[in-house]
Amino acid sequence: MSQTAAADDSRTKRLRLDPETSTQVASKGSAVGHTPGVSSGTLNCPDIRNSSRSPRPAPAPNADNHSADPLVAANPAVNTVLEAGAALIPNALNADECAQLGQEITTRLDTVMARLESLGISARSESCPPFSYKEAASRCPGRLDIRFNGGSHLNSLLASADKLVDVCRGVLGADATLLYTGVVMSFAGSVDQGWHVDGDHLSEKQLPPHALTVFVADSTVPPDAGLPEFFLQSHRLDEVGKLTTGEPVDPPVSFPFEQGSAIVFDYRVVHRGTANRSSRDRPLVYCVFARAGWEDEVNFNRQESLFKEPAALEP
Repeated sequence: MSQTAAADDSRTKRLRLDPETSTQVASKGSAVGHTPGVSSGTLNCPDIRNSSRSPRPAPAPNADNHSADPLVAANPAVNTVLEAGAALIPNALNADECAQLGQEITTRLDTVMARLESLGISARSESCPPFSYKEAASRCPGRLDIRFNGGSHLNSLLASADKLVDVCRGVLGADATLLYTGVVMSFAGSVDQGWHVDGDHLSEKQLPPHALTVFVADSTVPPDAGLPEFFLQSHRLDEVGKLTTGEPVDPPVSFPFEQGSAIVFDYRVVHRGTANRSSRDRPLVYCVFARAGWEDEVNFNRQESLFKEPAALEP
């Protein structure tokens, strides 16, 4: 299988709204054969891109929490993630930790970009076809997803960020673990991403979250650099179905993303990165937390290493 075909296979195994037509969704196979409540193939979806309604502000963490779970009751943001599917965590990292993130990003990006260029892959180009390796993948033009290895300083820094860990364990359980970390580079001039989920439901019944994605801002992200957008409550089977049937839905939300803040969201929430209309590349650090025993078998599922000798990269 070619590099492009392997990446296409991974991309199409996701629920997403095509950025060109804005009306087509492809579903991803799950443990039960398909996204529950969503038929296989392409489906009609509302064209929110041309909607007259502007994205609404994201909700503040819900302080009126009556959960019997002390982990939930002690942290309003936990309940916001459970109910809305996403929550903003201000000041999750301090300025020194953000500076360390920035250094890690620069070092890793330089290494990966140099290797890609040596293989004749121009990741910045809008015409670059999708590709996927263990360490880096491009699933849409103008974006590069780079994964950090388990022993990186970035992993240890985020795994010890108490505000993040407390929320993630409040949602997933005390035995939740950090699976991996990475950074998504949105190059200057990149277009809107397609709407997608990071992972499927694990059952045809609504289950509690099994994994969370966390975005972290090492520096303030201005709106023109491409803020992430989320359809709140789309982690619920009854809500995500509306996106494929044309039923009325609330417009997506974006969060003010200042230095040190984090966005924690359910793996099943429909979201996208918006166009980077600025003149600068926009890095976005992320990490994935999951319940004990669950592994991500879709994202970065290709086993070939970017850093093998070229002859070893032949499929």
